[in-house]
Amino acid sequence: MKLVKVGLRIWIALGSIVGFLGGWVLLAHAPKPASFLQPSSNAATSGSAGVNLPISLNPTPFPTIAPPPSLQDLQSGQVQLQPLQIQPAPQLPSVQNFTPRLRTGGS
Repeated sequence: MKLVKVGLRIWIALGSIVGFLGGWVLLAHAPKPASFLQPSSNAATSGSAGVNLPISLNPTPFPTIAPPPSLQDLQSGQVQLQPLQIQPAPQLPSVQNFTPRLRTGGS
């Protein structure tokens, strides 16, 4: 039985090492990812991918919001802040006489 345990541990260790090194080799030889912001002349002429994705050189900008008021504006009273509307929590039905059962006995 001890020989089987040792053999299984060695088998798992070797499999893990081979899998790790094999994955490392595959990732090292993988092609570089394509850039969607800058078109490369190599990708346009090679055509090896078989799929031509549209490349947007002018992405849509994110919407902007107004900057928050400064501390001096808040202290001088130039900015009026609206109070935060707090909604009351929903009322849950109350549970009467709730005592958790603690079972420490065995089977």
